[in-house]
Amino acid sequence: MTDRILCFSQLSNWSPGANETISPLLAQIHELEQMVEHLQLQLTAANAQIDNKLDRLEAAGFDTISIARQLSTAQAKIASLEAQLERLLGENGSIERVRARLAKIQCPDCSTTFDANKVVQLRVDQGGVSFEGYLSHSIPMNSDRS
Repeated sequence: MTDRILCFSQLSNWSPGANETISPLLAQIHELEQMVEHLQLQLTAANAQIDNKLDRLEAAGFDTISIARQLSTAQAKIASLEAQLERLLGENGSIERVRARLAKIQCPDCSTTFDANKVVQLRVDQGGVSFEGYLSHSIPMNSDRS
């Protein structure tokens, strides 16, 4: 752009009266150069903002993928726990039915009936579903032999 201005200024020295017609054009060219420089600065700033926003979007995308993976893992764990619970409860079973069964457990050796609810506890945790036993007190035995 500067080369063109020099060219126009040299032209104005050669022709008399040309300064009056070229000077406004040179001023307009100078204004346009300043405007282009200002717009280039704005474009550089806008590009930097876009890059920053794209970086943030990319980071958010990775977080979203991580959360989706965690959700998938949690859903698989829930399905596994539900399957284990179904297996422990039996077909058409319920917690109350299990408790009722445990209340009338017979010893395989002596056929004595006792309440296993006081000895066995259904435990559901991150590791799965299980029966947990504890023998901190004596087991109350029923004398009825069935």
